Amino acid sequence: MSATSPMADQIWFQDKGSIDDSSESGDNFGSSLAVGDFNGDRYDDLAIGIPNENIGTVADGGAVSIIYGSISGLSDTRVLADQYWTQNSANVEGGSEASDYFGWSLYSGNFNGDSYDDLAIGVPGEDLGSGAATIMDAGAVNVIYGSASGISATATLPDQFWTQNTPDIEGSSEGNDRFGISLAVGDFDCEGTDDLAIGALEGGKTPSFAGSVNIIYGSQTSGLSATKKPDQLWTQDSSDVENVLEAGDKFGSSLAVGDFDHDGHEDLAIGVPSEDIGSVPNSGAVNVVYGSSAGLSATAMAGTGRPDQFWSQNSADIDDAIEKNDLFGSSLSGADFNGDGYDDLAIGVPYEDVGVVVDSGAVAVIYGSEPGLAAAPTSSSTSRNDQLWHQGSFNIEDSPENADTFGSSIASG
Repeated sequence: MSATSPMADQIWFQDKGSIDDSSESGDNFGSSLAVGDFNGDRYDDLAIGIPNENIGTVADGGAVSIIYGSISGLSDTRVLADQYWTQNSANVEGGSEASDYFGWSLYSGNFNGDSYDDLAIGVPGEDLGSGAATIMDAGAVNVIYGSASGISATATLPDQFWTQNTPDIEGSSEGNDRFGISLAVGDFDCEGTDDLAIGALEGGKTPSFAGSVNIIYGSQTSGLSATKKPDQLWTQDSSDVENVLEAGDKFGSSLAVGDFDHDGHEDLAIGVPSEDIGSVPNSGAVNVVYGSSAGLSATAMAGTGRPDQFWSQNSADIDDAIEKNDLFGSSLSGADFNGDGYDDLAIGVPYEDVGVVVDSGAVAVIYGSEPGLAAAPTSSSTSRNDQLWHQGSFNIEDSPENADTFGSSIASG
């Protein structure tokens, strides 16, 4: 193979080469993925979630495999040996328990501003406390930091274990919160370290499964910290956030980051897939909270910050229309699709009906501009028109079929 020839396709599984552990029924190896340069060698590495991995006799405790990049692509031996992380790994907090689902969600970021990416690991089934005081499925997030030797719970900073009962974290852990069900990373205050957004289904509010999002800010010295800059708790009851808190909305069950207005502060898109629009149940919506020098802010400020946006298929200039159980916002991804310097937002609508084809699914794309996301060009916006993609779109391969759920997951790069 020459130095310029393409790499051969790779398929990775737990029975391949030196990959730790072995394939078992129902492990769900690969149900979550994250990419980052964890050892600072300029080759990206791959973290693979295995949330239903049994840890000894502990069912569904969960695990994460890390395969390191090299000049030859991903390799489990060439640079660093494959790593296998669980909550039973040395110096990792929490301890593997039944139905923890460690690895359910993954996201990489540089939380302490060094030369190594770090890994956030969602553990939405984590129980807190013990005995009669046990809080079932409260949820947690482990953060393991990168180093010259790759991901390490001791080399640079100790493993961190975040819950809504952690000191200085807004909200409080409750049964079925599932804190860590979703994750996203971005530099919301443009201070040079990444910040972590953590979704929770219950969210500590009275309506069941209304949802919430915590923001923990990064710092140069201690990595993620709830005190260097105060942790934030966002819900649809937060000041200046559009719409209202309602049972079952699932605000924060999907998250995505992008600099939609190209001001240097990254912004957060928050999926609300079970939002009712008017009398139409579960049609779905997306809130967008913009970054500023103060971090995420839903209020326009002089020179920085923009008002929160609320998008649905009922919004002006958005293609198609709201329908029952569309679940607009079930998946999200931010990227600069047209190369104009403004990040754009792709929104999964997995239960969209295409004509008479039921639940075939679609993806809406809203483009970024100087004022932020805009579904059509305006006097103050260079944005292009919103797009709606599905398998019936011109030149898209295949065709829509019942229950395809096109758009149930989205990735960009």
